[in-house]
Amino acid sequence: MYCYRITKYNPKFRDHTGAYKKDDWISFSDIGKSFENKVLSAEGYLNTEEAYIEAISLFMDESRINALKVILLSKHKEPNKNDVWYSSSLLETYQSVSDDTMIEKPVALHVARLDLREYIWCKLESEKMFVHFGYDYYMYIGSAKKPIHIIPQIEALGLFVEKIDESPYMQTAYDEVSE
Repeated sequence: MYCYRITKYNPKFRDHTGAYKKDDWISFSDIGKSFENKVLSAEGYLNTEEAYIEAISLFMDESRINALKVILLSKHKEPNKNDVWYSSSLLETYQSVSDDTMIEKPVALHVARLDLREYIWCKLESEKMFVHFGYDYYMYIGSAKKPIHIIPQIEALGLFVEKIDESPYMQTAYDEVSE
């Protein structure tokens, strides 16, 4: 499997251990907070979130995958009408998604959005591809097919694509990772 860490974090700001050294936002709950003398706006957050969703979509298209399986689903909080970006479709996805089920691409992209907004945590997998979400807005994608054509497209979205050996969530349950 070809594995990648795909993030908004420029690797040139990592130290020799791989730790990111700039003060940057790590969650949608950081909207309105200041980082490096710049306030994270809702629009700025949404642009980044949309880039992550588009990266997943590009990998699914490149791999010719139209469904992924929900693995280790953990629901944290339900979107409600008081949330800034409440949508009935996200709420419906939250309420209907269940562990160990195959979901079509449009639902998978909604699940990814719920994961990025910390309403849920899960892994999305198939025999040909996986999407794993980590702490601090890290995303790991693996593909059986080398994604030669889409890497430049993902980078054009403002994301950084780093080749890695494997996802840190590959063989690990969520509870084991969080310890």
